[in-house]
Amino acid sequence: MKIHTDDRRCAWLEMFAVELPGHQLNITQVWPGAILGWHRHEHQDDRMVVIEGVIKVGMWYPNHEAEVVWHVLTPREPRELLIVRGCWHGYQNIGTDVATVVTMVNQPYDPTDELRLDPDTVTHPTLQWNRKAR
Repeated sequence: MKIHTDDRRCAWLEMFAVELPGHQLNITQVWPGAILGWHRHEHQDDRMVVIEGVIKVGMWYPNHEAEVVWHVLTPREPRELLIVRGCWHGYQNIGTDVATVVTMVNQPYDPTDELRLDPDTVTHPTLQWNRKAR
C-alpha cells in the first residue's frame, strides 16, 4: 500500500497486495474546500464513488466541447462516475466535512501517465472551481 498526503488530501493507493485483474482500488479523503484540479490520463480510466461528504467533479473534453460537464457526488444519492482516459477532470470537496472517494482504476498509478494543469491557469469562466482559501 502507498500513502500520499498533502494539503488537499490523504490517499491510500494500491490498497491490496493482490491486484484485481487489471484494476486497482484507491481511497482518498479530501479536505473541505480542497481541489484536485485539472489532470488527465493517457491510459487510465477512473470509476469513482463518494461514500462520505460532497464532491463536485468536472469533466472536460477540450476537442469535443467548450464547457465542463459538472457532477455532484454524495452518498445520499450514490452512483458511479466513469472518467475515461483522455478526459481532463478534477474534483473539489464542496462540503464542510472531509469527503471520502473510492476510485477503481484500470491500472496501478503511473505518474508518467498523468498530465496536469494548474487550476488557476484555466481562465474560461465555465472551468472555474470557485476556490476558497484553506
